[in-house]
Amino acid sequence: SINSQFTVGWFGFNQTYQHGIRNGNPTSHGYNSNTIATNDVLYMTFDCDKKQIELFHEDTNKRHILTVNTDKAPLPWQLLMMLTDKDDCVRILSPHKLHSMNKIQMDSSIERKT
Repeated sequence: SINSQFTVGWFGFNQTYQHGIRNGNPTSHGYNSNTIATNDVLYMTFDCDKKQIELFHEDTNKRHILTVNTDKAPLPWQLLMMLTDKDDCVRILSPHKLHSMNKIQMDSSIERKT
């Protein structure tokens, strides 16, 4: 559930959730879900050492970082993807594959079809 103390991430309607607390004010966190379009390339990084997750939007060159409180969300972390629209899809690539593929082959890491 997005309201769980374990949930940290970015959602539609410009919302972030951190440990059950919703923040829908893009002015405070800088995340604008409306800038994500079909075939955009986004990178999500889980940094367990720094206790944070990062979302990087290649087309806008914007980086969003959320801190994870490991007292509330201990390791190992689990990935939750919520696809709500018809034809939404996600392609997950390992860092090794990202480096071995060229830009043309890597058409999208995460796609959102509208």
